[in-house]
Amino acid sequence: MNTVKSEPKTAEKRTGGGEILALLNARDEAGAEAMARLYGTRLKAFAARFLSDGRDQEEVVNDALLKAWQAIPPAQPESLEAFLMTLTRRAAISRLRRLTRKSEVPQSHLEAQQELEEVLGAANDTESEAAAAELSRILNAYLAGLPRRDRVIFLERYYGSRSLSEIARLFGLSRSTVDKTLKRVRDGLREKLESEGYTP
Repeated sequence: MNTVKSEPKTAEKRTGGGEILALLNARDEAGAEAMARLYGTRLKAFAARFLSDGRDQEEVVNDALLKAWQAIPPAQPESLEAFLMTLTRRAAISRLRRLTRKSEVPQSHLEAQQELEEVLGAANDTESEAAAAELSRILNAYLAGLPRRDRVIFLERYYGSRSLSEIARLFGLSRSTVDKTLKRVRDGLREKLESEGYTP
């Protein structure tokens, strides 16, 4: 069976996340610069899982960084990196929607997007970024409580936009097992969101 590499330490765990949040809360532009410097490369690599064009990736990352600057304060995300990843995912999905009207988008992206929107609701450019921070908090807390395999399968599907067949090969599982695992995790996430009073 193929194994998945252990999850790397995040940039935030190494340094800077709390200091940057303090600068953002003080409305110090040095915080925005440090945020882009510390997380920009990782966010662009994440955006590349959704978008092949480098210019699209740059715009998505810039949009996420701007929204974070505008949202903090009053938003107070527990993890700045997770908050930025959530904003980047939403910006990438929004960009994919626009591209869909112009060109072909990989089917795995669209399928994963539709599955997650059934639980989280559609990404909305006008949605409060404070609400996005709250959603990020709930999602991270839920994922942290999952068995590692279920958590990584979820992340590969909805943050990596991998197809069910790709994930099945990665884990040495059947496609139906991956599908059932994702459905179980989505159902659990839906219950968690409802218990927290989150309505998409």
